[in-house]
Amino acid sequence: MKHNLIIISLSLCSVLNMYCQTFQFKVNNPYGLELNNTNGTQTASKLLFYDLDADGDLDAVVTGIDSIDFTGNFTYSKITYFIAKQENIGDKKHPVFAPREPFMSIFPMPNGYFYPVIGDLNDDNKPDLIVSSGLDDAKNLQTLYYKRTSITGDDQFTIIGPDSLELPVFVGGSLFIPELADFDKDGDLDLLMSGYQLKTDSLGNKIQQPIFMYAKNIGSTINPQFLGWYQNSYGLEDYISTLHIVTSGDIDNDNDLDLISLSVVDTFKLVNVIKNNILSNGKPDFNHISLVSGIPIAGNSESYSPPTLADLDGDGDLDIFMIQELISNGNGIGYYENNLCISSSVNVDISICSGESVTIGNQVFQTAGEYDILIQKQNLCDSLIHLSLTVRPEFNTNLSETLCAGEVYTIGNQPFTQTGQYDVILSSSNGCDSIIHLSLTVYPSFNTNHSVSLCEGEVFTIGSQPFTQTGQYDIILNSIHGCDSLIHLSLTAHPEFNTNLSASLCAGDVFTIGNQPFTQTGQYDVILSSIYGCDSLIHLNLTFHPETNSNLSASICSGEVFTIGNQPFTQTGQYEIVLSNIHGCDSLIHLNLTVHPEETTNLTQSLCAGDIFIIGNQQFTQTGQYDVTLKTVHGCDSIVHALLTFVELNNAVTQSQIVLTAVLSGVQYQWFNCSDGSDISGATAQSFQPALTGSYGVRLTDSNGCSRVSDCFDVIISDITEVNFAEKISIYPNPTGSFVTIKNESGQKIKSVSFFDRIGQLVLKISDGLYENINVSGLTNGNYLVEINGDQFKVNHQLSILK
Repeated sequence: MKHNLIIISLSLCSVLNMYCQTFQFKVNNPYGLELNNTNGTQTASKLLFYDLDADGDLDAVVTGIDSIDFTGNFTYSKITYFIAKQENIGDKKHPVFAPREPFMSIFPMPNGYFYPVIGDLNDDNKPDLIVSSGLDDAKNLQTLYYKRTSITGDDQFTIIGPDSLELPVFVGGSLFIPELADFDKDGDLDLLMSGYQLKTDSLGNKIQQPIFMYAKNIGSTINPQFLGWYQNSYGLEDYISTLHIVTSGDIDNDNDLDLISLSVVDTFKLVNVIKNNILSNGKPDFNHISLVSGIPIAGNSESYSPPTLADLDGDGDLDIFMIQELISNGNGIGYYENNLCISSSVNVDISICSGESVTIGNQVFQTAGEYDILIQKQNLCDSLIHLSLTVRPEFNTNLSETLCAGEVYTIGNQPFTQTGQYDVILSSSNGCDSIIHLSLTVYPSFNTNHSVSLCEGEVFTIGSQPFTQTGQYDIILNSIHGCDSLIHLSLTAHPEFNTNLSASLCAGDVFTIGNQPFTQTGQYDVILSSIYGCDSLIHLNLTFHPETNSNLSASICSGEVFTIGNQPFTQTGQYEIVLSNIHGCDSLIHLNLTVHPEETTNLTQSLCAGDIFIIGNQQFTQTGQYDVTLKTVHGCDSIVHALLTFVELNNAVTQSQIVLTAVLSGVQYQWFNCSDGSDISGATAQSFQPALTGSYGVRLTDSNGCSRVSDCFDVIISDITEVNFAEKISIYPNPTGSFVTIKNESGQKIKSVSFFDRIGQLVLKISDGLYENINVSGLTNGNYLVEINGDQFKVNHQLSILK
């Protein structure tokens, strides 16, 4: 019973901890959060949550790019940013966000990038900002501390630069997103930058190196002072093979800060959790990364912004919010709910025996009743257990019994055979102990063995029982205790024999009865005296059988066994086998055995799909290795090992605008008009561009003569293109100082990319088909015309080079 109680306790623990954590997509733009303003501009790229008005619930802060001026030479001032807020007019568990309004009338934007993080750095209950990154005179990027001095008016912030912060600047071309959190658990907010820094490799090329920059707050909760930068601290060096943009929070409610990261692998965007296992010195150790369960991987044409963590629904765990463009979940501010604290109540029915107890949490229960137990665990979700407890009674019984030796007295499944006092514990019908106190007396019994022999007609008597026949008899008498006194009688009654005896022997054998030998077939009467002194008359019928000889010819197949008697034969040859005939006499067999071999044939054949290959009476239409067993003229196996290949050509055709292309390469092609089945003269290439509107297909023939026809495809010849190539083909990043990528979503192949300077001179041309990460670091600062050419289009874009 105690084992069952342990199982119940483990079950309760699994209900309380609930570590099968996943996230579920709920909706885009929840609670009134706005992706854009009312006129569809100012799309959000960064989402922050903070109690701006100190009313006990989280308000929303939205930032992003307002506009980019592409005219003239690029400068950071041509990128303008916006910051807006949405007040939570609901409550901390039922948020409702009012429409956007400006964060303040004139926000002091830096000359450079604007990526803020919000937090109270000086314990004055006003939200401060850390901004990455302002631009200094040398175009290096600097970290700015926006110290909040007022929550109204036009002058709400005092901006503290890197000199006062004593934080080194980042080289131009780098990009870092800030995060504020108490990473070292010393009570103040530290600063973690995630992104990349621009470096020069050994070949002089500019590269973007993923890195984490950490600045420890060595000041106090009211006067921050940062010491940095420390590169890839707390185990983060394991995650710099690819770019990670991170935000922090206790995602699994285990009282430490984990990281949620957005990373890009090839063309896929991944949302990961980097788990923190705190070291013995209290410092974080980010030592495990995995995909966040429930959040899909974004493909080539999909995107995520860096995620934000917040408990907007007030259920005790952090949910994920991020701007997304997904085929499956749509576009908007995606809301992914954390399931960590969804369930918190369980009903438990337990039945125990008197004297046992049940422990839940730190409470012990021994009395029947109904109980409600609230389990509270730091940083985990509260759970309410409804306990229904039943207590069953035990039973005691005294029992005295006697039995004879050899008998068994059984209680439950326990046997007893010896005199003694026993306490037997059974389970009653209610599952609790039932104790029986047994007093057992065992009386002995007597056993006697007696052997007697007599002649037929005599009588042997024990007690009142007469015995005249040979046999084994058990005679039971009663002792004074009523137990058996057992006599085992072995009685032999010897007859006066009158026996008919028939015997058969082989020629040359001798049959003897008594001292009389017999060697001839005949009838004989023989009188003997038995060892018991009784007459024995034997009527003997005696037969002597001669030996036999036979010749036998046989043939078998190789691998078979020819058996005569218990002798196996597997080889061709002449054999003499001595057996016993039906009379037990020698039978000599002269065996002439022939063993015919099996025949094996290896066959390799290549055929066209749809052909039939026949071996014997079997037909084959599929590629494979087959073993076919036939029969030779001797009836033995003839095994054919056939390796058959049926070639089926891939007849798929792709259509790009008015160009048809057969998918299969390396065969002969003949394009034809589907309307009348006629071949088109000269149309024997893998791709075909019709001159006239119509329905066309292709006939494929390989080197083995196998042929297959494709489906027909309709081609409409029009002077008007239906694709806006300027919208489908774009370049990024723009501006850039090192590399640029041509993003092609038009479905058409790009043949070349040409770069022209301001006077129309060609300075760079790429036609090798590699249009990702084109190295433009050799071009000087300025604006360039990028001409992108294909078979059916030409697209121009302007590119700004800024170093």
